[in-house]
Amino acid sequence: MVRDSLFQNNRGSNGGAINVVLSALTVEGSTFLNNDSSSGSTSSGHGAGGAIYTDGASKRDGTTSGTIAIRDSVFRGNTSTGEGGAAFTWIYPPDQVIIERTTFQSNTVLLNDRENALGGGLRHGNGLLTLSDTTFAYNVARRQGGGFWTDGSHPATLTNVTFAHNRAASDDTAAPEDGLGGAIAGGGNFTCTNCTLAYNDAGNQAGAIYGGEDITCRIRYWPTIPAATSGGCIRPVRSNTPMAAAICNFPPRMRATRRTSFVLPQSR
Repeated sequence: MVRDSLFQNNRGSNGGAINVVLSALTVEGSTFLNNDSSSGSTSSGHGAGGAIYTDGASKRDGTTSGTIAIRDSVFRGNTSTGEGGAAFTWIYPPDQVIIERTTFQSNTVLLNDRENALGGGLRHGNGLLTLSDTTFAYNVARRQGGGFWTDGSHPATLTNVTFAHNRAASDDTAAPEDGLGGAIAGGGNFTCTNCTLAYNDAGNQAGAIYGGEDITCRIRYWPTIPAATSGGCIRPVRSNTPMAAAICNFPPRMRATRRTSFVLPQSR
């Protein structure tokens, strides 16, 4: 258990502040400032998780379940190479990751030696993810998923999550995997309920969401900077339900939601 703690200006090869392998982790009420795992990029496969890196939350026996839980915390100004500017959460079923009431702001993932740069705020993979009441703002990925990147192995459920001013930074339209998903990128199934997508930017495709086999969204507010090529807001790449890959319900705009305080008052 990590509670009411400050991690600032730490360095590591995987996880600038915290590295957890095959163990549950709970983080509550903590702040992660300017941590850096990019030095790990000199070793192949290292450099992920600018602040937090996890590799499993329990024994890898397929029956034991563990949880990575992050609540009421702030990640700001962290840097990684390859995957997860602030956090890299990799787990093994039936593990799960739960993130609640947390802010990811101004984190960056740079290219590693494998030319990956996925998830400016968070890179998640290989298990269930639940995100709620959380903000991703001003994060940058040099390849895909300015705010958040997930693989396609398990569903991700997002409720009351805000993505504002995130960027998938490449503007090289000749590189088909670069600059995708200003807010979110990856595979698998997304369910987004009462989420805000505002002023996210992709250098190539999908200013807000790129990828996913089936995307179900209920979006509150979605002004998006146009992508350089296609999918100005959402671009699914394949679908289990032909002609219905992206199901988006845009509720009537209410005065209270047109200028919501989703952009944090602090500077970048």
